[in-house]
Amino acid sequence: MKRSEQNEKRESAAKRSRSMKAASWLLCLVLILSCVAGCSATSGSGTNSGSGANSNTDAYADYPNGPITLIVPFGAGGEHDLVARAMVACMSKQGFQIVVQNMEGSSGIIGTMEAINSKPDGYTILMSSPEVLASQFATGTAKEPLHAQLLYLGNFVYDAGMICVSKNSPYNTLEELVAAAKEKPGEMNWASVGSNGKNQLDALSTMKAMDVEFNYVPYENAAKSRAAVMGGHAVVYHSYVSGAKASIEAGELKPLAVASEERVSFFPEVPTLKELGYDCIFGLTRGWDAPFDIPKEIADKLSGAMKTAFDSEEGQKALKDMGANPYWMTGDEMMEYGKEQYEIYAEMFKILDK
Repeated sequence: MKRSEQNEKRESAAKRSRSMKAASWLLCLVLILSCVAGCSATSGSGTNSGSGANSNTDAYADYPNGPITLIVPFGAGGEHDLVARAMVACMSKQGFQIVVQNMEGSSGIIGTMEAINSKPDGYTILMSSPEVLASQFATGTAKEPLHAQLLYLGNFVYDAGMICVSKNSPYNTLEELVAAAKEKPGEMNWASVGSNGKNQLDALSTMKAMDVEFNYVPYENAAKSRAAVMGGHAVVYHSYVSGAKASIEAGELKPLAVASEERVSFFPEVPTLKELGYDCIFGLTRGWDAPFDIPKEIADKLSGAMKTAFDSEEGQKALKDMGANPYWMTGDEMMEYGKEQYEIYAEMFKILDK
């Protein structure tokens, strides 16, 4: 064979070898990149997104595998506490072990901050109201928008505001109460829960509409403000239907008015403030929240169980028996409602602070 032919064959073989090596290297690179991408898809998805075929759902399949703490940022025996315990009992039917922890103080801020600063693992949640969070920020009681640090899970009730007096009170109608207050401006005590928050704003707004002045006296919880009225230390018990119902039925309190759009089914004989000529409507929703960074899978599981408890015959009966009007809102609906309430209380505070 001629030298030139041999050289051509060697060069051709070398080219084939280089081509095969390049193809082999490229195949290895593709395989390596595929493995890296597969690992990233499995481990890199955020806990709140829940997106992608390889989500973390399986990681939370056994939730909850221990007790859950439900912080109620007000004292035992109040409306928040009563609703919380009623729904906890219903949730237990689904295997949830929830322990209520009352943590009152600073108009609910102490308990709220405890929940916000807890580990976002679904084992610490909060009994809360968008109206309370909105009014705390509007009045400056809370220095930051706490509602932005919480994830709403669902709402159980809408509880209409109510004005009552003790059974021994000489006033049997709101008109009689208003007339007496005008004769003694600032002398009659108006008992409610908390200062510089929702209840005080509602009270001052109602007094303004009535063109009277009461002495607003804040108590740590509804049980104490109710006891003050029944013990003769205050004239007006400003609360919500659920907080007054048992005492009214026991003959310890006399209801004079409700602050709802229409009369409430629990006490159809009691007129609304609006009927009596005072354009005042206030009430309170009550639901459960969690720290904002809670995994979506856990939040969804909690919300679903809450809705099941709410829809149950036992849940509906428990709420109605205590005078709490059943009213479900999803977490997203609560978020929008909370924004509306912030605007309402910010404007109310602006007017009353003049």
